[in-house]
Amino acid sequence: MYNVHSDVFDEVLAGVLDAAGLMWSHAANRYLIRRVGGKDRPPTAEAEPDACLEVDLAPALRHATLRWETNDEELRKQVEGELGHALADVWTRDNPVGTWLLTAGAAFLSAAVMIFVFVVVYRLLGR
Repeated sequence: MYNVHSDVFDEVLAGVLDAAGLMWSHAANRYLIRRVGGKDRPPTAEAEPDACLEVDLAPALRHATLRWETNDEELRKQVEGELGHALADVWTRDNPVGTWLLTAGAAFLSAAVMIFVFVVVYRLLGR
């Protein structure tokens, strides 16, 4: 999960995949990723992908979630590590929903404390 603008995420991920020398294609929210070459694997675009990455973006929350379908854990670790480094340099404004949630949480906590104090005082004075 990453805190990032959805507009920026696709650009950063594409840069990470290109910098890693991986072959990839993108359709909707899915990325098909394949390692290039090797002695038993010619670099053709038609071969089976090594990984399928599904990206769920929540623009209002400035949030991205990655879901991997792969048996190649090294590829996953490589991409996620580089993506984490690349996104560390990307500035994301604070989430506007965060202010609302903080305000609602503070209001509920204040109400709970006031009710607790009222119950304690009522029981102490009622005896």
